[in-house]
Amino acid sequence: PATTSSAAHEGLNEDRTRSHANTVKSLLHRGRQPKKTELKHVWRLPVTTLLATVFLTSILLKLALIDIRTLRLPDIWTLPLIASGLGLSALTGQPELSASLIGGIAGYAIFWLIGSLYYRRTGVDGLGLGDAKLFAASGTWLGYALLPYVLLIAAVGALIFTLFKNNSRTNAIPFGPWLAFGFLAVWLYSAPLNV
Repeated sequence: PATTSSAAHEGLNEDRTRSHANTVKSLLHRGRQPKKTELKHVWRLPVTTLLATVFLTSILLKLALIDIRTLRLPDIWTLPLIASGLGLSALTGQPELSASLIGGIAGYAIFWLIGSLYYRRTGVDGLGLGDAKLFAASGTWLGYALLPYVLLIAAVGALIFTLFKNNSRTNAIPFGPWLAFGFLAVWLYSAPLNV
């Protein structure tokens, strides 16, 4: 039933997109420019993606700057990001709400587990819960399937930065900016135009 529902949803989106395109073609064929109200209806869906991208970029930039200065990712910014990802999923169906929920839980659990194991072994906090919440937010926005790409980009970026910065293992490196970069990069690459 879930597969059928997903296929029906995708088919509905394709029909709407095709209908919008036909509307513009028809108006231009008749020799007149579409009215503002008509264009608003035609381009309503991509605007949702644009607004979501502007919102996401601004929050991630704020979090990155805070983490660079303080080595902290405040709940006041990370928790609304998690909630907005779930809200966007519920509103648009992309990703599916189940994938968004699993992504949020898996994102938090993975970082919590890594941080706990590292602390038990070294006695030092390697990953904070702020990082876990930011990764959870990427899960709610992107779905669980894209989490590995976010983590890969973030880890490679942080590793290269560390190698070029210095060879000292005592200086703390904020991981939030790299996580934010990976999050945004995957979103920009995968953000659906028909949201």
